[in-house]
Amino acid sequence: MMMIFLILLFSDTQPRRPKLIENLLAGKKTVSTLFWGMRYELINYCELFSNYKNFNIINNLKLLIDKKYLKKTIDGEHLLLTSAGKEQQNDILNNYYLPRHSEIYHKYNILRFKKRFY
Repeated sequence: MMMIFLILLFSDTQPRRPKLIENLLAGKKTVSTLFWGMRYELINYCELFSNYKNFNIINNLKLLIDKKYLKKTIDGEHLLLTSAGKEQQNDILNNYYLPRHSEIYHKYNILRFKKRFY
């Protein structure tokens, strides 16, 4: 399931650093992570997996590369969607429900509210 989600975070035109995406999802709020998360238009996914202790996407990315959905750029530090990856991404967008209005999640801390509510 994680692989399906990860395909949505990559682009076929904009090379993206996998470690940065991992840090963004884990909630590591460095200046670089927040800046590039904003540039990649992924800032709304910040801290999405912050409750997982050993969060790591590298193994999932290796599987996506093996399936030819992602390819490394010349420098070897960035990843791009392949045409097969773009087709898979479009298929996911057309067949799965994705939450809308994720920008409001940053305004409200649901976990904090849950603890106080109980």
